[in-house]
Amino acid sequence: MWPYYRKKRGAQVEPLQEEDVDVRHNQAVNVWNGLLKAVELRLVNPYLGINMVRLGAPNLFLGVMIAVPYLAQALAAAIGTGWLLRARRPKRFTAQLFLAARLGFLLLAAVDFWGNKPHAALWFLLAVIVLNLPGALAVIGWQTLLGQVLPPSGRAQAVMWRQWGMNAIGLVTLLVGGWAIGTAPGVHAYGVMDVIAAAVGIGEVLIYQRFRVGEYPTPQVTTWHREAPGLWRDIPFRRFALGAAVFYFGWIFLWPVSLRYQVSGLHATNAWMAIWAATNGAATMFALPVWKRLQKPISTARLVPIAALLLVLVPVGYIWHPSMMGVLGLNIVGGIAGAGMNLLMFVRLLDVVPESTRLMAISAYGILTNLTGGLGAVVAIGALNFWGVPLAAGIAAAMRLLGVALLVWATTTRKWALRAPGMPMEL
Repeated sequence: MWPYYRKKRGAQVEPLQEEDVDVRHNQAVNVWNGLLKAVELRLVNPYLGINMVRLGAPNLFLGVMIAVPYLAQALAAAIGTGWLLRARRPKRFTAQLFLAARLGFLLLAAVDFWGNKPHAALWFLLAVIVLNLPGALAVIGWQTLLGQVLPPSGRAQAVMWRQWGMNAIGLVTLLVGGWAIGTAPGVHAYGVMDVIAAAVGIGEVLIYQRFRVGEYPTPQVTTWHREAPGLWRDIPFRRFALGAAVFYFGWIFLWPVSLRYQVSGLHATNAWMAIWAATNGAATMFALPVWKRLQKPISTARLVPIAALLLVLVPVGYIWHPSMMGVLGLNIVGGIAGAGMNLLMFVRLLDVVPESTRLMAISAYGILTNLTGGLGAVVAIGALNFWGVPLAAGIAAAMRLLGVALLVWATTTRKWALRAPGMPMEL
């Protein structure tokens, strides 16, 4: 093995301890795994909505499509957590789930190559549902694994570099993919992108298997009935999960509203969809190191509500029927604020979950936030049909603002809630 060394003052060097080598290895694996994940998702996700519209999908299908990943993750957390707890080799089981999800892109490709046949939009929606079920449970397995292989002091740094790399490679993928789709007629180009994404997904799974976990914990036998009361009594976790759930309702509420406005109101082309997504990604790349740097003078607990408050500005902008350039500006704001939320919420979650029931706590958080997020997407379709874009966007802004207030409330539970990153809990 190539020797690793740590420099010290006076030009002295000493070999890194074995556990330090494993941590650096796992940090590198986490980044490379994220890079391939970003490529495949940027080849598929930005065009799912416009693809469904071109296949003749009504508003209801759009809302369900946006809600499906969140509802699937809630269902997977409720039903599949027991499988992860009983798995003798959880990393391998999680890798198999990721593989099933990535091969699910081939189902999307099959519908696109099938063409604009009767019920094509319905078949496309069903394919989205099928590929999201194993992927949702796999995400819970990955989150639990990351809490096991990375020490608390290094998690924020590891997550930040993973997300920064994902946005960098995702930006390039968006530009190339947007150009390719823009020059190809019909929906067959979407199918080609889906096939490429499936191939990249296989590489993502192979890299995931490179994580060094050490000894596997003894499989646990427990139930929600046994663990739920203890999680509910954990005040910091309970308040944080409640604030996150309300905010996610407002966060996802806006997505079908903005998508329908962009496609049907502004008649956005594939090129514009790619430009907006790329702008959001570029803003995220710029903002991630800034949010990470802000964690030094400001605690993660206090930064989360700040990032959430910035995200309130996005639905407020949609109230006024923004132009193409207006949507571009809102994507910049959303990218900056979303970078903070995606980084800080995950780090904060790992901070507040009880160590003794990490998997169950992460699953409970996933059930709550994903149920409210999926519900937000479905309710948004009703609001859009009855009241139109301005009022629907106003509801999204109000719910996000309520979520901000609850996240602020969650920081007032105990003094340890405002500790600096990396410091141990003092209960």
